[in-house]
Amino acid sequence: MQTVMFTCESEHESQVIGNSVNLYRHILSERGVDPTHYGPYPEGVGISLDWNDVQEAAVFIKPSTMTRMSIHMARAIREALLYKEKCGKDPEFSKTAGKLAARLTSEIWWAETTRL
Repeated sequence: MQTVMFTCESEHESQVIGNSVNLYRHILSERGVDPTHYGPYPEGVGISLDWNDVQEAAVFIKPSTMTRMSIHMARAIREALLYKEKCGKDPEFSKTAGKLAARLTSEIWWAETTRL
């Protein structure tokens, strides 16, 4: 399985990730998506995650630590961050969410293109 390595650089970033992931669980429910069967890919790909696992992964993303996660988990967290960037009410959190999403995008791309 492909993995993504992500380094959180501050307590603020850690808070933004946690906040974004928790918020997005509610957004999934509002959209009629069962959070226990969330698919980070287009429908029909056959990969699903339990959003509880995504929330648990977000808890482990701490400042000054490198976190290893599956590429599927990284995609799920990135989607939550992108939502926060576009729809967040706090401009500072939204700006940070956008930067984090861009960094995760880069790490995902790197993981996908460096398969051995």
